[in-house]
Amino acid sequence: MYSVYVTCSDHPEAERIASLAIEKRMAACANIFQAHQSLYWWDGAVQNDDEVAMILKTSGERYKDLETLIKDNHSYDVPCIVAMKAEQGNPAFLEWIEQSTKYEE
Repeated sequence: MYSVYVTCSDHPEAERIASLAIEKRMAACANIFQAHQSLYWWDGAVQNDDEVAMILKTSGERYKDLETLIKDNHSYDVPCIVAMKAEQGNPAFLEWIEQSTKYEE
């Protein structure tokens, strides 16, 4: 199981990507957070913007598909996509993620 951290330009973009991922069973669920300030180096200067972060939960089997979906539907040239593998967790929750992200026949 992976928790996938993603930043988006705004809430509608995060919600659209999360909805697509869940509808296509590439993610079991998403947590979308309130806008926050983000400072970063881009185009040779420090940038200061508002962004929205989200965490998507997916299986190892579906991670690559999810990464592709995010890249294909994101407004950034280089979207932040960071996957963190769960070493442990509530077995029932981890099983739910596996079942929720199985390919539909």
